[in-house]
Amino acid sequence: MQISKIIFVLVVICISLLIWIFGLHNFLNIDLHERNQCLMSWMNPNYIKIPLKKHPYLYKYSLYLYREGYSYNTKLTGIPLLFVHGNGGSFKQVRSLGVALAKMKIPIDVFAVDFNEELSGLHGRLLWDQAEFVNYCIKKILKFYR
Repeated sequence: MQISKIIFVLVVICISLLIWIFGLHNFLNIDLHERNQCLMSWMNPNYIKIPLKKHPYLYKYSLYLYREGYSYNTKLTGIPLLFVHGNGGSFKQVRSLGVALAKMKIPIDVFAVDFNEELSGLHGRLLWDQAEFVNYCIKKILKFYR
Protein backbone atom coordinates (compact mmCIF):
# COMPACT_ATOMS: atom_id res chain seq x y z
CA MET A 1 0.00 0.00 0.00
CA GLN A 2 2.70 2.48 0.92
CA ILE A 3 4.61 1.88 -2.29
CA SER A 4 1.54 2.57 -4.49
CA LYS A 5 0.92 5.85 -2.65
CA ILE A 6 4.56 6.87 -3.15
CA ILE A 7 4.40 5.99 -6.86
CA PHE A 8 1.14 7.97 -7.23
CA VAL A 9 2.68 11.03 -5.56
CA LEU A 10 5.80 10.76 -7.76
CA VAL A 11 3.67 10.52 -10.93
CA VAL A 12 1.63 13.59 -9.90
CA ILE A 13 4.83 15.51 -9.12
CA CYS A 14 6.38 14.52 -12.50
CA ILE A 15 3.27 15.53 -14.43
CA SER A 16 3.07 18.84 -12.54
CA LEU A 17 6.77 19.47 -13.17
CA LEU A 18 6.36 18.78 -16.91
CA ILE A 19 3.38 21.14 -17.14
CA TRP A 20 5.32 23.83 -15.27
CA ILE A 21 8.40 23.42 -17.52
CA PHE A 22 6.22 23.55 -20.65
CA GLY A 23 4.51 26.72 -19.39
CA LEU A 24 7.84 28.34 -18.51
CA HIS A 25 9.22 27.46 -21.96
CA ASN A 26 6.20 29.05 -23.69
CA PHE A 27 6.40 32.14 -21.48
CA LEU A 28 10.08 32.70 -22.20
CA ASN A 29 9.60 32.29 -25.96
CA ILE A 30 6.87 34.96 -26.25
CA ASP A 31 7.84 37.85 -28.48
CA LEU A 32 6.83 40.87 -26.44
CA HIS A 33 7.16 43.21 -29.41
CA GLU A 34 4.84 41.87 -32.06
CA ARG A 35 4.85 43.61 -35.39
CA ASN A 36 1.90 45.84 -36.20
CA GLN A 37 -0.60 44.00 -38.39
CA CYS A 38 -3.21 46.77 -38.54
CA LEU A 39 -4.11 48.38 -41.83
CA MET A 40 -4.13 52.14 -41.62
CA SER A 41 -6.75 54.16 -43.43
CA TRP A 42 -5.31 57.52 -44.35
CA MET A 43 -7.80 60.29 -44.83
CA ASN A 44 -7.48 63.77 -46.28
CA PRO A 45 -11.01 65.07 -45.79
CA ASN A 46 -12.18 68.14 -47.63
CA TYR A 47 -15.61 69.57 -46.86
CA ILE A 48 -17.02 72.05 -49.35
CA LYS A 49 -19.95 74.05 -47.99
CA ILE A 50 -22.87 74.20 -50.39
CA PRO A 51 -24.51 77.64 -50.42
CA LEU A 52 -28.21 77.42 -49.59
CA LYS A 53 -30.95 79.99 -49.50
CA LYS A 54 -31.73 81.08 -45.99
CA HIS A 55 -34.78 79.16 -44.92
CA PRO A 56 -36.93 80.81 -42.22
CA TYR A 57 -36.26 78.26 -39.50
CA LEU A 58 -33.56 76.08 -41.03
CA TYR A 59 -30.86 78.76 -41.10
CA LYS A 60 -28.82 76.99 -38.43
CA TYR A 61 -28.07 73.91 -40.57
CA SER A 62 -25.60 73.39 -43.43
CA LEU A 63 -24.98 71.08 -46.36
CA TYR A 64 -21.47 69.94 -47.30
CA LEU A 65 -19.95 68.11 -50.25
CA TYR A 66 -17.22 65.67 -49.19
CA ARG A 67 -14.13 65.27 -51.33
CA GLU A 68 -11.23 62.98 -50.52
CA GLY A 69 -7.80 64.57 -50.77
CA TYR A 70 -7.01 68.15 -51.55
CA SER A 71 -9.61 68.43 -54.28
CA TYR A 72 -11.81 71.49 -54.37
CA ASN A 73 -13.55 70.22 -57.48
CA THR A 74 -17.27 70.84 -57.16
CA LYS A 75 -18.13 69.19 -60.48
CA LEU A 76 -20.77 66.56 -59.75
CA THR A 77 -20.40 63.52 -61.99
CA GLY A 78 -21.21 60.57 -59.76
CA ILE A 79 -24.22 59.15 -58.00
CA PRO A 80 -25.50 61.44 -55.22
CA LEU A 81 -25.39 60.08 -51.68
CA LEU A 82 -26.63 62.04 -48.65
CA PHE A 83 -25.11 61.16 -45.27
CA VAL A 84 -27.33 61.98 -42.30
CA HIS A 85 -25.63 61.38 -38.96
CA GLY A 86 -27.40 60.31 -35.81
CA ASN A 87 -28.33 62.04 -32.58
CA GLY A 88 -25.58 64.46 -31.51
CA GLY A 89 -23.32 63.44 -34.37
CA SER A 90 -21.20 65.52 -36.68
CA PHE A 91 -21.19 65.92 -40.44
CA LYS A 92 -17.47 65.06 -40.29
CA GLN A 93 -18.37 61.44 -39.60
CA VAL A 94 -18.87 61.08 -43.35
CA ARG A 95 -15.10 60.87 -43.87
CA SER A 96 -14.97 57.13 -43.08
CA LEU A 97 -17.60 56.40 -45.70
CA GLY A 98 -16.07 58.85 -48.15
CA VAL A 99 -12.56 57.42 -47.96
CA ALA A 100 -13.88 53.86 -48.36
CA LEU A 101 -15.80 54.85 -51.48
CA ALA A 102 -12.79 56.74 -52.85
CA LYS A 103 -10.53 53.70 -52.37
CA MET A 104 -13.02 51.48 -54.20
CA LYS A 105 -13.07 54.04 -57.03
CA ILE A 106 -16.86 54.22 -57.01
CA PRO A 107 -18.11 57.43 -58.67
CA ILE A 108 -20.29 58.71 -55.84
CA ASP A 109 -20.74 62.34 -54.80
CA VAL A 110 -21.07 62.27 -51.03
CA PHE A 111 -23.03 65.03 -49.31
CA ALA A 112 -23.39 65.47 -45.56
CA VAL A 113 -25.77 67.52 -43.45
CA ASP A 114 -24.58 69.50 -40.45
CA PHE A 115 -27.05 69.73 -37.58
CA ASN A 116 -24.52 71.41 -35.27
CA GLU A 117 -24.42 68.31 -33.07
CA GLU A 118 -27.93 68.92 -31.76
CA LEU A 119 -29.40 66.29 -29.46
CA SER A 120 -32.47 65.72 -31.58
CA GLY A 121 -33.31 62.34 -30.09
CA LEU A 122 -34.55 64.13 -26.99
CA HIS A 123 -36.59 66.92 -28.58
CA GLY A 124 -39.38 66.47 -31.11
CA ARG A 125 -39.22 69.97 -32.59
CA LEU A 126 -35.50 69.63 -33.38
CA LEU A 127 -36.15 66.29 -35.04
CA TRP A 128 -38.92 67.88 -37.14
CA ASP A 129 -36.62 70.76 -38.16
CA GLN A 130 -33.90 68.33 -39.14
CA ALA A 131 -36.30 66.24 -41.19
CA GLU A 132 -37.48 69.37 -42.99
CA PHE A 133 -33.88 70.34 -43.70
CA VAL A 134 -33.08 66.87 -45.08
CA ASN A 135 -36.07 67.16 -47.43
CA TYR A 136 -34.83 70.58 -48.53
CA CYS A 137 -31.31 69.17 -49.11
CA ILE A 138 -32.62 66.28 -51.18
CA LYS A 139 -34.48 68.69 -53.44
CA LYS A 140 -31.40 70.90 -53.71
CA ILE A 141 -29.09 67.96 -54.52
CA LEU A 142 -31.45 66.64 -57.19
CA LYS A 143 -31.44 70.08 -58.84
CA PHE A 144 -27.67 69.79 -59.24
CA TYR A 145 -28.10 66.69 -61.41
CA ARG A 146 -30.69 68.11 -63.85
